[in-house]
Amino acid sequence: MIEPSIPADTVLEQLDIGAPHPPRAKDTQRDLEHVLQWLSAFSATLCLILLRHWRHLKRSRPFQAIRRTCAKALRRRQRREGLEKAVRLIHRALNQTYGHSLFEKDLTLFFEENSKFSGVKTSLHDFFNLSDAVFYDPSFDVLHHPEAIDQLDGLLKALIEAERGRQR
Repeated sequence: MIEPSIPADTVLEQLDIGAPHPPRAKDTQRDLEHVLQWLSAFSATLCLILLRHWRHLKRSRPFQAIRRTCAKALRRRQRREGLEKAVRLIHRALNQTYGHSLFEKDLTLFFEENSKFSGVKTSLHDFFNLSDAVFYDPSFDVLHHPEAIDQLDGLLKALIEAERGRQR
């Protein structure tokens, strides 16, 4: 049987209903500081992870990174300068993808290491021929070779698709 905590013969005036001690205020400042420290550490970690991921994406897609600059260069009034800049940008992106300077003689090794670019084999060989003409052939004239701009534009689009893992 359960016994009541207040004996039955107790008179109401004998009971002290009030709490023996007033309730203490909880110190929320310390708890708040802990939560803020945790949130700060979490935010910093998240920012570092996102930054690393963003830098990795940017590094792994060099052709996408040069797309706008290349398009602007190809639309310049000074077509020869724009063509040279676009060719230089594509060379840099190829070098970044390969890991070091890529020359035409290294293309077979490049395609072995980067099989996703195998769909642009002939375009890359044509690109190296165009590059030689642009930089080393004094008789090369953009006005007489307007297809050079279209060739670079098409190559860049194909390279962007290939680096994304899609074939054209």
